[in-house]
Parts: sequence; C-alpha cells; structure tokens
Amino acid sequence: MRCEGITDWCAQLLSQGDVLNSVEIGGGSDGTTFTGAIGVWSGNTGSQLLKVNVHHTSDGLRIDGNTLIQDSYVHDLNFCCGYHSDGSQTTQGSNITFRHNTIQGGSNDPIWLKSDSGPISNVTIDNNKLQGTGTPSNESSYDLGVEGSVSGVSVTNNLFTGVYQVAPAESFGYSTWSGNTLNGQPLAKP
Repeated sequence: MRCEGITDWCAQLLSQGDVLNSVEIGGGSDGTTFTGAIGVWSGNTGSQLLKVNVHHTSDGLRIDGNTLIQDSYVHDLNFCCGYHSDGSQTTQGSNITFRHNTIQGGSNDPIWLKSDSGPISNVTIDNNKLQGTGTPSNESSYDLGVEGSVSGVSVTNNLFTGVYQVAPAESFGYSTWSGNTLNGQPLAKP
C-alpha cells in the first residue's frame, strides 16, 4: 500500500476485529517518499496488526486501544519539516499489546504513550526491539516515552538500542519492568 496524496492516515482499522496482516505501507508512489500521513490508525476496536511493515510516514502507528501489534516493523520515519514522528503513538485507550516487533523512533520515540485525549491503561510491551534513531540535528527523545494519566504499563524482555537525546525510557512507575536490556546489558527500571 502506498500513501500518495493522503494527509491523515494511510490505513485505518475502525471495525470490530479488523486484522491487518502481512501488509507493507510506505510513503509516496514509490513507497520511499516521506509523507505527513500516519501509517496505520487503530481506533479502539479489538484490532490486530500482524507482520506489518510501515515506513516513510510521519507516525508509523496511532493506537487508541484494544489492539495487538505483533511481528511488525516500523522504521525510516519522517524527520522533515517539524513533524513529531513516533514509531507508535497512543493518546488514549486501554488493552494495548506490543509483542515481538522492531520499532524505530522518528524525531520523537519508538513508543510514545501520552494521555492527551484520555487515560491510557493496561499496556503490555514485551519482547520488542525499540530503537532510537537520529540525524545530525535531530534524535529520538527516548526509546519509550510515557506522560500523563497512564497506568498498568508492563515492560518485559525488550532490547533498547540506538541513539536518543535523554534516556532509553522515561522515568515512570511501570507496573512491571523485567528482563529489559540496553545494547545487550541489563537495563534497570528508570
């Protein structure tokens, strides 16, 4: 799927139980031209994103609850023109699972949980590679950013890697933190 002439999101999962499986989503007609659109938006409907490859968009994913993201790859996001690009951004919702993905950050974070639109709860982040990325003038802030009314975040068995401006993970009261590493070394709870 190519995001050409799309300004909001390239794919949206809005019906109960939608599944997006083994799909590549890239910007522009060639798939490698950066776009300001979000790659995939999941709107709190019990959706699944499986083996999805998202690249050359602003945010890779926008997840608003009740969604499983598994075996997916989010990378090469838009650093251009003031975009606040995250591998995955959540501004509200609950019951979100990230399992066995590789997610790169854009100009912000690989995974960013910030309760701008409502509370966020029950988030599982397990067995992922979270990679901060950068350009000479812009780097991911964290590999995992958490702000606002967020609760029940379990972070287990993840590899944190890459470059970031501040720290691998934002200091936060994670409900569970275990088995995480930074470049192969044990990573203590921030």
